[in-house]
Parts: sequence; C-alpha cells; structure tokens
Amino acid sequence: MRSQGRTSRIDSTVALSWTYQLSSSTVNDFRGQWNYSNRNINSLDPIGPELNINGFGFFGKDIFLPFESISRRYELKDTIGFYRGAHTVKAGGQVLVRHSLDNESRCLPVG
Repeated sequence: MRSQGRTSRIDSTVALSWTYQLSSSTVNDFRGQWNYSNRNINSLDPIGPELNINGFGFFGKDIFLPFESISRRYELKDTIGFYRGAHTVKAGGQVLVRHSLDNESRCLPVG
C-alpha cells in the first residue's frame, strides 16, 4: 500500500493465564486476552492539489487521507481436564469478540 502521509500507530496487548489443579486428577486452565490497535494516516499536504507522475512519484494531497483504523479484540478461554489412568477427558469453551472501525475521508473533485 503506498502512502503519502504520516503514520502513527498504537498497538497494545495484555494476556493472562491461570492454571489451577483442583485435585490430583483434575486441572483447570483459564486464559484471557485483550488487544487494542489504533492506526492513523494523515496527509502530508491536506490542502494542496495532487500531482501524480507515473514511474516517478506522487505529490500533494491524497484523496484517501486522512485514514483512521481502530481494532479491539477480547478473548476468554476456559478448559478443564480430567485424568484417570491412561484416559484423558477435556472440555471447555472460548469466547472471541472482535470490533473494528475504519474511518476514511475522501476528497473527490466536484464539477
């Protein structure tokens, strides 16, 4: 992706895990994760005209800037395992929620 703008990015993640032995033959494993990502691209010249010379370069305002993208992700997972002799039984569940917001301003010529 070509860009004629300044890019700033924030990306943060927190992950937790907790394993607990309920008895000599039962183990519970809980995991959680949170992620936040914010990416901004702003035009180097938000007012001026755009000049494109194929094979050489692109200058001035880009019609697709400014652009902002925010993503969030939440995940919870819990598993319980039962161990009896040579047998193992595991059960669990997982919840994954994703949210994304893209905001793009277009400056199209009128006329």
